[in-house]
Amino acid sequence: MIFKDTFYFWLFFIVPLLLLIIIIGVRRRRSFMKLLGEEQMIKKITRNISSTKRFWKNFLLIVALTFLILAVARPQMGVEKVHIKRKGVDILVLLDTSLSMAAQDLKPDRLTRAKMWIGTLIDNLISDRIGIIAFAGKPFLQCPLTTDYSACRMLLDILTVGTIPVQGTNIAGALNLAIKSFPEKKGFFKVIILVTDGEDHEGSVIETAEKAEKEGIKIIAVGMGSETGEPLPVKDETGNISGYKKDREGKLVMSRLNRATLESITRKTGGAFFSATPGSFEMSRVIGILNKMEKEEFGEEWLERYEERFEYPLIFSILLLCLELSLTDRAFRKKKRNSAKRIS
Repeated sequence: MIFKDTFYFWLFFIVPLLLLIIIIGVRRRRSFMKLLGEEQMIKKITRNISSTKRFWKNFLLIVALTFLILAVARPQMGVEKVHIKRKGVDILVLLDTSLSMAAQDLKPDRLTRAKMWIGTLIDNLISDRIGIIAFAGKPFLQCPLTTDYSACRMLLDILTVGTIPVQGTNIAGALNLAIKSFPEKKGFFKVIILVTDGEDHEGSVIETAEKAEKEGIKIIAVGMGSETGEPLPVKDETGNISGYKKDREGKLVMSRLNRATLESITRKTGGAFFSATPGSFEMSRVIGILNKMEKEEFGEEWLERYEERFEYPLIFSILLLCLELSLTDRAFRKKKRNSAKRIS
C-alpha cells in the first residue's frame, strides 16, 4: 500500500493534541468535583455517570480521527494497467531573444514577460508536444518537440538576451527552421506560436508565412511591447542600467511593437494575433484555438495506475463517529422491582 498525498500526514499532530486536551479535561473535572464536597457525597451525585463509557467515547473519537486522516492521504493498493493513446498538437514556440526584448514597457522586461507567458502555456498543456526555437539574427532549436514539460521549462529558463550571438531579428529564419523541425506527416495539427515584438530586420517574412500555410501550419503571434515605443536599456557589468541605447546622431533608439507585420503573418495561415497583457488574459483564447485543432496520434503505451482505497478508512471513520455519538456516558443500572407480599 502507498499513500498518494503524504503531505496530509502532518495532520497526525492533531491526534496527540486531542489526547492531551482530553487528559487535561479529565483532571480538571476531578479537581472541580473534589472542591464540591466529600468523596462519598460526590459518588452519590455522579453514580449515573460511567467513567468507562466516557473513556470509550474518547477512544472512538481518536481512532475515528486517525482513520479520517488516512483517508485524506489517499491510500492506494493494487495496480491497474491502463492503455493510453497519446494525441495532441505539435507546438513550436519561437521566442525572440534580440536586444529589443530588453525593453521595459512590459515589466520587468519583454523577454522575462515572454518567458513567463510561455511557462503558463506549458502549464496548461496536457498531452500536446511542445518545442522552443530561440532566435535573434539566427534561429536555434533550443528544445525539440517533446512531452517532457519540465525539461522544456528548464531549457526555457536559461534563455537570455544575447543567448544568440548573432544580433538582429530574423523572424523569417526562425519560421523556416520551425517548418523543417515539424514531422513530415500531413495534417492540420501543427502550430507555430511566435512570441516577439515583431521588429524584423531581414525581410521575406510574408513569403515564409505563405510557405507555412502550404504545409498546413497555423501561426499564432503574441506581441510583446507597446506601439508607442520604449528606449533600450544599456546595462553595466553588474547588471544595472547605466543608460539607454542611442543612434549615431545621439538620439534614443526606440523599440516599438510591430503589430502590422505580426497580423500579416497570422492572416496568411488563418491564425490569430494577440497583444500580451500583464495578466495573460489572452492565454485562454490561445488554449481555445489549440483545443479546436486536429490532434495527431503520437503513440500508445500501457501505464500502471494504483487503485484508490480511501473509501475504506473513510467508511470506518464515519462508523466510529456514529458509534461515538450514539454512546452515552450514563451508567447502566438495573431497576429494582418491588414485589407485593401476598396475604395468605
